[in-house]
Amino acid sequence: MAIGLPIIALVFQVILLVFYTAFGSVENKSSFDFSMFEFTHLMIFVGFALLYGFLRRYTWTGIAQNFIIGVFAAEFFILYASIITWIHASAKPFEVRLDGEFLIRADFCAGAVLVSFGAYIGKVSTAQMLVMAAFEPLFYAVNEHLLVDMIKTIDSGGGLILHAFGCYFGLFASWVFSPEKGKNHKLNSTNYNSNIFAVTGTVLLWASWPGFNAALAGTDSYYAISNTVFGLFGSTVSAFIVSALINDGKLGMVSVINATLSGGVAVGTSCVILHQPGWGLFIGFVTGGISSWGFEKLTPWLEKTIGLQDVSGIHNLHGIPGIIALIFSLFLVSSEQIAPQIYGLLCTLGLSIASGAIFGLFLRLTHEKIGPEKFFVDEIHWIDCNSKQKSVHEPLMKPINDDRD
Repeated sequence: MAIGLPIIALVFQVILLVFYTAFGSVENKSSFDFSMFEFTHLMIFVGFALLYGFLRRYTWTGIAQNFIIGVFAAEFFILYASIITWIHASAKPFEVRLDGEFLIRADFCAGAVLVSFGAYIGKVSTAQMLVMAAFEPLFYAVNEHLLVDMIKTIDSGGGLILHAFGCYFGLFASWVFSPEKGKNHKLNSTNYNSNIFAVTGTVLLWASWPGFNAALAGTDSYYAISNTVFGLFGSTVSAFIVSALINDGKLGMVSVINATLSGGVAVGTSCVILHQPGWGLFIGFVTGGISSWGFEKLTPWLEKTIGLQDVSGIHNLHGIPGIIALIFSLFLVSSEQIAPQIYGLLCTLGLSIASGAIFGLFLRLTHEKIGPEKFFVDEIHWIDCNSKQKSVHEPLMKPINDDRD
């Protein structure tokens, strides 16, 4: 396992370096909006990272794996998307094209891969995740091309292309992989300090999401921004309501951290065609409640009944809201657009489930060779980490009934 990481990383980077050096070109587009790119970049490499610091003994590794997975996924996506563009427009010479839109699309792809990572965070090695960062973007790029260029599905905020694809790839990979010893693991838990990381990531994601949904909206960016703001308003209110109802008036941190964001996913598909903010507020409100219920009730039920382990609950934040986004879009598009919306959903589910199952088989086959020796533990990944070490401040910060080993 120790040797696998540097070898895989070096081989992948050399391959990418050859392609970028031999065929790379940079195109300067005056229309490129750097602020939209920065919102997207911050969400992927800061917001997601902090959100994945939620495990009490896996904070270092969750944040670091997010970093390297996102980098390689973006690099590989640009290569794959360039190849697909070249094939689609066969008269042009092949080039790995870099422009502002490609950079944003690469971050969207990195986001999808990081969504998938959430299903089995803590149970996989960084080496295995590097393979995922090279494998999943190929299918993501194919799905994006089919939906955007061929089927013409409306999905500017990525409800299907990013969130649903990343979720169902990860869920089916986890289901096929699904080692029994990962079930009901005592270290698959949070504590007071790790949740501070996660909720900080939530606040950053929540504030940046309007720019994220608007990044590829072009001249319709105002609609995307305003509808996403109202979608997030709605999901935040309903997440608090449902969590309090389920927990006898108290709040569950898992819902506050995650379900509050679901409105941003749910309005992503139709954010540019909504011209009345009440729709965005309604979609977000419905989705936030369903997402909160999913985190509190559905995820443990699925693990108990069918053995589906979803460590960070991606089904409730990305999968279900992505499907809701598609369903609501059917009531908002023209009658001629309904079929492309449905075909986009079927294509996304088919490609994500099939490719995710294949990757899950890879995880199962490599678990003994390059997989982690223990689950949900930072120490096996770092030379200078001891998450059991007590600091002078720990008596003040330690929550009640915090079970440290």
